[in-house]
Amino acid sequence: MEKINVECKNCHSESEIREEKLMFSEIKIMEEAYCPECEEKIYEGETDGWFHVQKLGKKDRADEECVYPMP
Repeated sequence: MEKINVECKNCHSESEIREEKLMFSEIKIMEEAYCPECEEKIYEGETDGWFHVQKLGKKDRADEECVYPMP
């Protein structure tokens, strides 16, 4: 798994999940990924590393609201 996009069924925010692997192989175990907005479980899968979850779209809107120079 490289990257997948998942929509949270609880808060409907969209997140990107990336699998981070160790430098050497380990036994794969079931790991869970949680929504960064509401902490609801959004993904479960086998990995020998961990899942990195990042919310999509929030940073783009934050930059549009910024006014420079600030009053």
